[in-house]
Amino acid sequence: KLGTVDSVRNKPFGLARRIVGLVFLCYGLAAWVGMLKGEQSSQLPIVNAPGGISTPTWKTVRTYDELQRALKDAKASGVPAVVQWYANWCLSCQVMRDTLNQPSLRDKLGYAHLIRFDSTYDTEDQRHAMAINGLVVPAAVQFFASTGAEVEKARIIGEAPSRIIYQSLKSL
Repeated sequence: KLGTVDSVRNKPFGLARRIVGLVFLCYGLAAWVGMLKGEQSSQLPIVNAPGGISTPTWKTVRTYDELQRALKDAKASGVPAVVQWYANWCLSCQVMRDTLNQPSLRDKLGYAHLIRFDSTYDTEDQRHAMAINGLVVPAAVQFFASTGAEVEKARIIGEAPSRIIYQSLKSL
């Protein structure tokens, strides 16, 4: 007998325990749905569900040449670009990925060309691309004006809250 239908009147914190249990049950179900859909964030397990939160679309590149082409496309379109340097094994990168996908930044990022440089496999070409951009670790975000030039004062290394990212976006 699990006690799901028992009266909660005579038990201390019975109703509160039941409410907390239901909240965790709902989150668990959402996490399962997100996992089955292939979502990567445990904090936002049903981000792209119908009626859920939509996230900005990031173009993933894995080589220096792909990065240069993506930046050239942004410049040709006359829009700024945001490059997130990312690796699956990098915890700060995952935190920044989730921060960049927060609803508070979604609209502000929407007008920019969004590029995610995936350096998960740490190839020679990926290390070369990082070195050319003055990076030692992949946990970084670069901001490029519509002219194609990096706005160096806006660069973020490591983790940053959404208000810092917003300030960097304003400099574009």
